[in-house]
Amino acid sequence: MGAAKRNDIQWLRALAAIEVVLWHSDLVTKHFSNVAFQLSSYRLLGGMGVELFFIISGYVICLQSPRYRTALSFLYARYARLLPMYWIFTSLVVLVYFLNPSWRLGSFDLGPTTYIKSYLILPQYKDPILGVGWSLEHEVIFYVAVASLISVGFGSIVRQHLTLAVALGALGVIGLVLATGPQPLIWDFQISSPYMLLFAFGWTMCCIHQRYINPRGALIAFACTGLIALLVAAPKEQMLAVRIVLLAAVFATFVSARSLLDRDTILNRAVSSIADASYSLYLSHWFILSALGKVLGVLKIPPGLDVPARLAALAACILCALVIFRYIEKPIDQLLRPRRAQSKSPTAVGTAAYPNPGE
Repeated sequence: MGAAKRNDIQWLRALAAIEVVLWHSDLVTKHFSNVAFQLSSYRLLGGMGVELFFIISGYVICLQSPRYRTALSFLYARYARLLPMYWIFTSLVVLVYFLNPSWRLGSFDLGPTTYIKSYLILPQYKDPILGVGWSLEHEVIFYVAVASLISVGFGSIVRQHLTLAVALGALGVIGLVLATGPQPLIWDFQISSPYMLLFAFGWTMCCIHQRYINPRGALIAFACTGLIALLVAAPKEQMLAVRIVLLAAVFATFVSARSLLDRDTILNRAVSSIADASYSLYLSHWFILSALGKVLGVLKIPPGLDVPARLAALAACILCALVIFRYIEKPIDQLLRPRRAQSKSPTAVGTAAYPNPGE
């Protein structure tokens, strides 16, 4: 049996998912209000939810990776968790577009290459068919890096984990320096992305807690890496570098408060429920916000109801996600779970990392 759920991680997942929904809440209010959340001063910090998910993923996957005997079994487990729900919502985007092209969610090329890359979550220069899938492309790159580590399997587990932490950190710093060029170059395809620093931090924090590496040395090394990142980041990536440092502090704070957050309280249980449905929430919220926005636009509600409308939309998104999780996502996961490759051991954090529960 796996370990009990870590409510510190659950809190972080729930907060990250909620931030993503609020960041996109302009979809609800744009038809009746001139207030644009993404044009406010918060835009410098906007999107932190996805970035926090990357740290969580780095941490949880580090805990789980020793369970897998082969790289193939690891990748199969990850894709088996990601693809079914992602295919459902990607297909919904395609269906909605063909029903009414004006309802198109985001922009995507209708060429065969886009379809192949989108459905297989392969890195691409433009957004995938399901716009929020851009973050899953970064996840897949991270999974390939972990699978490579499992496949090579050189040295002790300590050396393996340390090697990956350094490699991810190096890719992240390179991405901050190079940024995104005017033409699609190698680092534009998530291979060398600043977001790799977030995976690296989560991975490093797990290594510390697993006592693979010395805590003081690891934190000093990461602090130096963060400072270097701030100094060398290209101008367009400066705020991302700042957010990476801030989110590292947020993550460390919540993990440090684990004993408090693991208490069996109504609030902690509610937050854990939202966290369990975070993948469904992430994939579905764009549809719900867009639909609600069109309805409110027709109703012509007063602009003064901007904030209540956003909060009501958030509640609606969470409620729908809970339903989707219970009746679609969870049954699919239970159906596929017995077919997943066996793991080395059952010891793992019994919680979900964005965007894939890792039980």
